[in-house]
Amino acid sequence: MFSLGACGGTSLTLTQLDDKSVPRGADNILTLGFKVDEASLVNAVQVHIYTESEDATGNQINEVRLYRGSRSPDNLLGSVLGISLQNGIATFENITKTGTDYLVHVSFMNTDPESGFNPVETSLVSVSALNEKGEVIYYSGDKNKDGILDKEIFSSRIVTITDSGVASLTEDIHSPVNKNIKNILAGTSGKVFSNNIEIVNEDILSSGLIYTFEGENLDLRASISSATLYLGDTPIAITDFSNIGPNTITFNFLTIPEGINNLTIGLNTETIGYQKIGHTLRNAKVTGMAFTGIIGAVSREPIADIELNNIISSKAFSVVPATINVWANATLDSSDTAEINISLNVGNNTSSSSNASVEVQISTLLFNTTGSSYDGKYELFNAFDTSNILENWPIVGVLNFDVTSLNSTLQSADFETFGIRPTNPLVDDTVNLALYSDGIKYDVLNVDNSFGLSSHIAADLPLDK
Repeated sequence: MFSLGACGGTSLTLTQLDDKSVPRGADNILTLGFKVDEASLVNAVQVHIYTESEDATGNQINEVRLYRGSRSPDNLLGSVLGISLQNGIATFENITKTGTDYLVHVSFMNTDPESGFNPVETSLVSVSALNEKGEVIYYSGDKNKDGILDKEIFSSRIVTITDSGVASLTEDIHSPVNKNIKNILAGTSGKVFSNNIEIVNEDILSSGLIYTFEGENLDLRASISSATLYLGDTPIAITDFSNIGPNTITFNFLTIPEGINNLTIGLNTETIGYQKIGHTLRNAKVTGMAFTGIIGAVSREPIADIELNNIISSKAFSVVPATINVWANATLDSSDTAEINISLNVGNNTSSSSNASVEVQISTLLFNTTGSSYDGKYELFNAFDTSNILENWPIVGVLNFDVTSLNSTLQSADFETFGIRPTNPLVDDTVNLALYSDGIKYDVLNVDNSFGLSSHIAADLPLDK
């Protein structure tokens, strides 16, 4: 703290600032702040810019600015170009605005940080003000009334100049988006792949991000209307149909912030059916992604393209005219018969040949009996028609029932209930039973290319407790 000799009680203090790293070419970086405890008309300020204890020059500094209160155009009190620094000193004179808080911001040249231009420090050399009589007074020690502080006051902030940005991509094996194979109901949206991007030193700008897909007879244009790119949970870009190819989706002109972030691509799909343009898409997955045309947002330096190839964490997805809902109606914990209810989501999808409702035939139910000591016979039946009972035995923990002979045809407003029970287990037998997550095989009878689909619910459905 330094006293204002001509106005007893008025003082000057520095603002505490943490050290900061910025990329070369960084603009308008706060390097020093100070405060006077009484509003006065500060009319002149001098600051000193050092680089590695040497006076800064226009080779390193583009501009030094002085603001009152906050960094905004209305609060700009003056600026000094780097080429006008005198022995590293920037002088701001003829200031005409009253204030208590003052900020010094420095813009840096795009200089190689390995060239000796590191780190950067800013000190306060001189502050003068006008009193109510218009007389010049100084923030300085009592023995020094010439406006030059007895000792330069160094900012608490040391600024380190880094190189331009560096970016990398990695797979995210823990993302819930990548956890399961999934069905997307045609006409709705779904997230299909997520990964991590790490950027250091500065934000990046990219002219394009290209995702590459593979799948059965793949043509994304037949099923996808647009795509959304998310940073974390926030959508940051939407690409339209013109940027969708048979096996690629492109996002143009992106800004990605510095740090470690999660990128996710979501697909917006077309409806399927009569006089609709969507088609069933089967077992597609993301196999690659690449950022191209990258530059540092601050340094404007080119950054090497980054890509992920041969991606292993992406799970297959399908776009289908009907998806399956399934829930347990009863379990073996409270009954000798477990029951599952099955219903449909069909959205606005219809038959391929008319506006008739989508019709689904459940063809197979697959159960997991792993861990059971009981390896005997199971019975399965439609709970609304117990006259037809199927029988089968598990093979290596898998219990497979072809249910086409049962009443297993569904439309949008329907649901069916199936019962399953072990026959004559012993008292000491352990019965473990669950419906596999993909354990409902079904055919959409009146929609093209929609046979042999699987349920792909979030997890196996326990039926033993």
